[in-house]
Amino acid sequence: MEYARMTGWQTFLLIVSYSLGASFFQRPSGLIATGKQDAWMIPLWAGIFGIIVATL
Repeated sequence: MEYARMTGWQTFLLIVSYSLGASFFQRPSGLIATGKQDAWMIPLWAGIFGIIVATL
């Protein structure tokens, strides 16, 4: 069985996507105030960004 290793680039993308995704949930009041009725899209954007980064 082969052991897969993460490259430096993959580690960087993992950390950046986690940090950005977590920041959307740690500071929701400011984002919701800015987004108003469109605030439901914030987690959607974070998820899409995470999927895009994961496929790189």
